[in-house]
Amino acid sequence: MVLENVELGNDIVLTAPFTDELENASWLHVGMMAKIMQQHVQLKVISVHVDKPTMLSRLISRNELRDTWKLNNWDEYIKIISEVKIAWDWDLYKEYTFDNSDCLPIFYDLKVNNLINWLNG
Repeated sequence: MVLENVELGNDIVLTAPFTDELENASWLHVGMMAKIMQQHVQLKVISVHVDKPTMLSRLISRNELRDTWKLNNWDEYIKIISEVKIAWDWDLYKEYTFDNSDCLPIFYDLKVNNLINWLNG
């Protein structure tokens, strides 16, 4: 479905951590991504960041079993996620960093509007 939409010229959105893929310099050159890149797409990556207090508060509030290890190993978890870097060729994508830390609603609206403008630009 993804490749078909790309071939039709439709925008697509892929969401996930993609940690392994981001750290693999050749990922854009294999499999489905190679076919997508051959369509001369404009690849845009949105890196979502959040400050540590906000992240901790959200994990505690979420109260999910999947977060147990993160909470019990907080320093190690923060180290792991802070070391994730995009290994792809910079010429193949544009990146936008979205700060998803807690803030006043008016500031959050401004951040979302800036992201929308970047996506449309």
